[in-house]
Amino acid sequence: MKKYFLTAFIPSFIYAVLRYNIFKEVPWEHLPLWVSNKAIAMTATILIGYAFCAHKSKPCKDIGIMGFYLAIIHSIISFIILNPSYFPKFFLNDGKLNFIGETSILAGVLCLSLLLFATYRSYPAVVQDSEVDLKLIRRLVFWAMVLNLIHLCVMGYSGWIKVNEWPALLPPITLLSFIITLIYIGRRLFKRYAKA
Repeated sequence: MKKYFLTAFIPSFIYAVLRYNIFKEVPWEHLPLWVSNKAIAMTATILIGYAFCAHKSKPCKDIGIMGFYLAIIHSIISFIILNPSYFPKFFLNDGKLNFIGETSILAGVLCLSLLLFATYRSYPAVVQDSEVDLKLIRRLVFWAMVLNLIHLCVMGYSGWIKVNEWPALLPPITLLSFIITLIYIGRRLFKRYAKA
């Protein structure tokens, strides 16, 4: 599992450092949480999507669970730094969350909840009928990925369309994660209906 994590995390981390610390000139003091959290989020997206499309059940399960744990870490860090200084687009002038903030967080929490249930159903002590449960798990992960699309789009769309403001013309990580998720969903749907 280590190679899957490193293959996804190292490029994500390097990209996050290049885009935010180097080209956007985000202070290096924000590398441990704010910048690293972006790399963790994209790594979770990559691993969960890969597991969603994989054929072999054992690696699929382990990779998916690893992605889920990273999604938990991402959520914890995000809530720790959830304030107008880090996420100004999420807040009103009075300090309350605005529509973008509430919608993005709601989609993220629901996404994590579905992943939690899918992970719970993947353990042998819980699973009774592996074939039926595998279908249920894939269905749960599918809708979790759809919710992730909403989470990412609501959060990042305003920045996606301002290409001239991208540091060194590097796309936001939210946009890359959105595209990656779309590719995984499209690939899975294509395989499913190609067999039909």
